[in-house]
Amino acid sequence: MHFEPPPSPTNTNHSSVPTLAAAIAAVDSWTDFPPWRRASLPVMLQRVADLLGDPAALIVLSPSFVRIRLLGPSPSAFGLSENTIRSYRSAVRQAMERMGVIDASDAPRTPAWCVLLDPLCSREKAPLAKLGDFCALRSIEPNEITNEIFSAFTQWLEARTLVAKPKRLAGSCRRAWNRFAASVPGWPAIQIEASSDRHKYILPLEAFTPAFQADLARFGARLGARSRPFTGRHRLQKERPPPEQNARNRVTERGAGLRPISVEVRLGHVRWAASALVASGSVSIAEISTVNDLVQPPERAHDIMDY
Repeated sequence: MHFEPPPSPTNTNHSSVPTLAAAIAAVDSWTDFPPWRRASLPVMLQRVADLLGDPAALIVLSPSFVRIRLLGPSPSAFGLSENTIRSYRSAVRQAMERMGVIDASDAPRTPAWCVLLDPLCSREKAPLAKLGDFCALRSIEPNEITNEIFSAFTQWLEARTLVAKPKRLAGSCRRAWNRFAASVPGWPAIQIEASSDRHKYILPLEAFTPAFQADLARFGARLGARSRPFTGRHRLQKERPPPEQNARNRVTERGAGLRPISVEVRLGHVRWAASALVASGSVSIAEISTVNDLVQPPERAHDIMDY
């Protein structure tokens, strides 16, 4: 068995991730592609840039970015047919594989994996197919699966594939594996445990600098104030509600702040984001002194979302 954990998605350096423009420029050098594909692929990739409304040089080919911008919205949100969107996604996937951003799922499975997966119907096999691909790439047999390997598989789904919802797929895969391990004769009797460290990266408020704690408190005070907390934003003025509307709506119209429990939830989310930024390794905790430091420069927001 040759097991090598996948690259960690928590240390992503966006300056080193190729852009859509780089892929378009590189297609002509992929001489193993047939001429018609070398001619059509740059056109399709440029159409993806037009569809997303950004210059191709600003569209990074990271799995997290592509999931949010291209895989997340439905075809109707783009105003295109499902087949058209599928062809665009396929073009981006092919370019990302060729640029080395994601892994191609073309490694043949071993006989042991075929014995397990081939008898399953397509619905039963679907949650386990990517696990089979991951293990084929690393020469891991079914009876060698461990919790550590499954954790690496989960990271691989996020960092090296374009699975739309990697965490959901990993959960479905774990449940399917455990069900078959308990009920199918010959299936490896290995129960995969659910991850118990999902939120271990979240730091207590006291771990942050006093300056950040004070700024977070000021942010909470603005959220809970009766006047609107974001007074610098220009908003469309809504019509005043008629007198017969209930008192709750009239209070909202006067600009009542959030309830204390809602303020607490929002502040918790900010602390989670700050913890993720520290855990990503791109910023030390001493560098975070204001809430604004989480999104300035903008690359920090990318690091938070990637983690």
